[in-house]
Amino acid sequence: MTYKISILTPVHISSGNKNACFLYHPDKNDHFNCYRIEDLLQFIPPQKLLELQPDNASNNGKKDIIKLFNNYVNYNQLKPQYFLFYKFKPFSKDVTEQVKSLNKPYIPGSSIKGAIMNAIIFNLLNDNKEKIKEFLNNFDKRSTKSLQKSLMTYLFGKDFEEIFKLFSSCICCEDIFFDTMILCDSDRLNMKNNNRNQSQEFNKFECIDNLQEKKTNLFMIDQTRQKVFLNKYSNKEIIKKLRIFFNKRNIIIACRNYFRTVIKDDKKYFIEDQFDYFKESDFEGRDQIINFLNTISFDNKDICYLRIGNSTNYFYKSISIFIKKNFYEFYDNNFSLFAPIRLGKKNSPKADTMPKTRIIFKYDSECYLPGFIKVEPYEEN
Repeated sequence: MTYKISILTPVHISSGNKNACFLYHPDKNDHFNCYRIEDLLQFIPPQKLLELQPDNASNNGKKDIIKLFNNYVNYNQLKPQYFLFYKFKPFSKDVTEQVKSLNKPYIPGSSIKGAIMNAIIFNLLNDNKEKIKEFLNNFDKRSTKSLQKSLMTYLFGKDFEEIFKLFSSCICCEDIFFDTMILCDSDRLNMKNNNRNQSQEFNKFECIDNLQEKKTNLFMIDQTRQKVFLNKYSNKEIIKKLRIFFNKRNIIIACRNYFRTVIKDDKKYFIEDQFDYFKESDFEGRDQIINFLNTISFDNKDICYLRIGNSTNYFYKSISIFIKKNFYEFYDNNFSLFAPIRLGKKNSPKADTMPKTRIIFKYDSECYLPGFIKVEPYEEN
């Protein structure tokens, strides 16, 4: 089976690196070229580097470095590593780098597999509601370090991690390469500032440009590993549930079911405004996001959606979402077991709104929820 992957909103999957702003420089074609630091340094007199403030992490130090590179580097004499499209003025924010191979951006197969596995786990939980209810009724927070791990052990046995690891190895997902990138600004919604709810500008992100499409096999089932898996765990009850996902069609159905549930929180947040957030917010991109969310349709049973990469909020999230949807009283009373750790100026997460999207990508005049892709059967023209 061949699929068509459509990038609906900018996708960012981090390489783990952050690039300084002076590595990027515009040209006459609306491109921001990215250069190697060693190529830039050849233009800087050594004495000028020694004169820099020692505390280069400070604002003043950073401004001095930017000024130094702007004054001395002749970017026109250099060959860039790659370019991105960018519609804004020169900037001073760091840039979070997109994963690439030979400077070509791609979605790793591991990211696709992670999204698929979350969907499969969510569907398995749906098949075990009564057993989960029994577990939660007897749950003792004081004697349990991880609710998620304890629940999976209760449902599938002490060796569930080994079982799921070997099962996951049977699903082989392709890296998917794309052609163009954009440089996105980002806002984090619902930041506290002088007792007002405001959006706050974060780093810039290299992103796989939306509106790109690729033909791909997406994933395949490794028949040899499948046989090993089924033989090794033939006496396990969970095998009856997992073996149906060796059928590609059933994986697509699982992804549809999971996404249909997950997207409801963002719809409540942006469209219905059930939590009155936008009455107090300065965020101006809500209408664009509402228009996008309204285009998500589940009418065609051969199509599914995935969210991939930065700011898409998912792992062990499938368990959290399931418990929130089906056992809200337990979820609310024990929210500390599900909430992420609060960092810096971030607002404390709230049980009713989690897991809504908080990071918004911005490009030109458009606002996007990050990481939406559509998967559908590929049809020859």
